[in-house]
Amino acid sequence: MKSISCKLSDNIKEIETLFENTADLTSRKFKTAGTNAAIYYFSTIVSKQDIALTVLNPIMNSPIIATEGVSTMKFLEERALAAAESIKVYDIESLSEKVMLGFCALLVDGAPYGLCFGVQAYEKRSVQEPDNETMQRGAKDGFAENFQTNMSLIRRRLHSPELKFEQLSVGDISATPIVLCYLKDRAKPDDVRIIRDKLKAIKLDNIAESAYIAGSLKQSKIFDAIGTTERPDTLCSKLCEGKIAIIIDGTPDVIVYPYLFIENFRCIDDYAARPYYSSFIIWIRYLAFIVAAFLPGVYAAVVIHRPELLPDILLTKFAQEQSKTPFTVIWELLLVNFLYEVMREAGLRAPKALSQAVSIVGTLVIGDTAVSAGMIGAPSLMVIASSAVSAYAIPKLYDQLSILRLGLLIIGGSFGTWGVIISAFLLICNIVSQSSLGVPSAAPIAPFDFKAMGDILSRRPIRKIASFRRKNED
Repeated sequence: MKSISCKLSDNIKEIETLFENTADLTSRKFKTAGTNAAIYYFSTIVSKQDIALTVLNPIMNSPIIATEGVSTMKFLEERALAAAESIKVYDIESLSEKVMLGFCALLVDGAPYGLCFGVQAYEKRSVQEPDNETMQRGAKDGFAENFQTNMSLIRRRLHSPELKFEQLSVGDISATPIVLCYLKDRAKPDDVRIIRDKLKAIKLDNIAESAYIAGSLKQSKIFDAIGTTERPDTLCSKLCEGKIAIIIDGTPDVIVYPYLFIENFRCIDDYAARPYYSSFIIWIRYLAFIVAAFLPGVYAAVVIHRPELLPDILLTKFAQEQSKTPFTVIWELLLVNFLYEVMREAGLRAPKALSQAVSIVGTLVIGDTAVSAGMIGAPSLMVIASSAVSAYAIPKLYDQLSILRLGLLIIGGSFGTWGVIISAFLLICNIVSQSSLGVPSAAPIAPFDFKAMGDILSRRPIRKIASFRRKNED
């Protein structure tokens, strides 16, 4: 780490060597009170107007009488410059990091340090409602890609001095700003320290998405103990529960840690609707999870290995449909599942102008033509469609449910009902065995907490929730 030299010419040589062939690096060399000085900034990420108003104009118009570098710099810092954010740096590495973050760096001949002024002006997306977490009621703003914007959305909702933001830098090349966010009086100090140490230990060249950070923190399990959200109101509720958030510059997904499995079935709308309706919807989501994961596997297991479990009328219908198709039940289900996933991926990745055409073709080919031509049976199509649609009721678990649906389908078709039962048992063991920061992911079901189950099986009234939390804090 090379220190900033008292000789301006040496510093200029170091900076221009470091940023050689960098088109957007802008420099200006000038004299103030007979002393040589220079400023450096990246023209693509700063406000030139702010530089002119808060840095250059005050320097040029100040009646500086000092002729020595340190005195000149001290005069400028204390009496001339009008920038709201000013940081001293004593080495070339720190100066270059600040410049790459949108600061303007000032160097004066004879001064063994530099001054960096916050004049950032990034191109950024405006605050909008998140597409992945739409709600019927509540706020319509969502996190953006700029981490400072996201911090402001949180600060606007939590007017507490206990709200803390700790900024770190992760990525050997990208040096991505990452902010650790928590309520000091709610979050455990040991948990904050553990996450801070884990973030500092991450060795990656670039942080392009929140999954890069989450992958370095979580364990290798089917269901993650780390959640993400794009909604400030949801995150503020999590912070009040003592959880810790990680804000990453460049992505609207904010990481929440630790994260319970049961939280995948809840959303902020549950606390905006009436308790009896919210409780009904919560049970719909639980049922949708079971259908999405187990329906194809159970159907294959029963039809292939235990058809005597079906009513005679239903068994006759299934047999008639199966006799019209050239594939066995297991291959038919696999084919329909494969075609569905292909159509979903095509609709997701295709340009918007083509996505509607993809949907129409998928509906006609899979939903009508394939059944009419006798390539696939209507029961298999209905089973896969019901499972796929049910997975959309729990969007946070869609990735896991897609793999579970395929795996249980193969197991059920190969090993029958006992294969599905054993798989369900192993899945429960996987969920129960996972924990994060000492918090079991299956809580409050395992370990069982009778008092907390009231807000798991149903949605308690807000007054009872507040009363329950106050008793726990006491």
